[in-house]
Amino acid sequence: MTPPLLLHGFTRDRRMWGPLVEGDAPDIVPRGSFFETVDALAPSAACGVVGYSMGARLALWLAARHPAKVQWLVLDGASLGLATEAERAERRSADERWIALLETKGFDAFIDAWDAQPLFGGVTSPRFPQDARLLAQTLRVLGKGAMPYLGGQLSHVRCPVLLINGERDTKGLAEAERVAQQLPHAQRVTLTGHHAVHAEAPGAWRACVQTFLTRPWRQHDDVRLESR
Repeated sequence: MTPPLLLHGFTRDRRMWGPLVEGDAPDIVPRGSFFETVDALAPSAACGVVGYSMGARLALWLAARHPAKVQWLVLDGASLGLATEAERAERRSADERWIALLETKGFDAFIDAWDAQPLFGGVTSPRFPQDARLLAQTLRVLGKGAMPYLGGQLSHVRCPVLLINGERDTKGLAEAERVAQQLPHAQRVTLTGHHAVHAEAPGAWRACVQTFLTRPWRQHDDVRLESR
């Protein structure tokens, strides 16, 4: 049985998957560039890939660049990225302010401000203390401002895809719709919650993923969802 590759979100690490799903869950370490990081993940993608937010974006690029390696995708908070260089430059400028906070005040002050953003809806999620310098480098290399736009890059992705979003994450819902338009075998599920809907509604998250993974297209590779 081949375990899925589990790609965590920004400010998270492999521990985020513990209450949700078992698989190969590396701590994502940024390489020299966005694509170098994506390609370094390819050897670990032997069946399916589950990704949240930053991890979902990496998973989409992984499927686009290495379609033969990915048999299915579960994407929580997926996005094609930013369409223009002007948008990406503006995002990089905003990210540099977050990076400055990390580098001058440290992880605790940063995560207090990060989690207070409206997209998380004021919901307290588990915290995963991390090295501030590594987190800053992750934002520089893998943030939305650094990620090339995925528009038009998904033509070779033919695998089944599940897109999960929180109903109160209005921006995320719009981004997921754009992703779905480019994937011929995408199924969408909306759960009660915000951007980190897996943390707000873990039981519902597990249930919809389990339903997706037991569809007729799936013949093998057992994935266990923990009911914690």
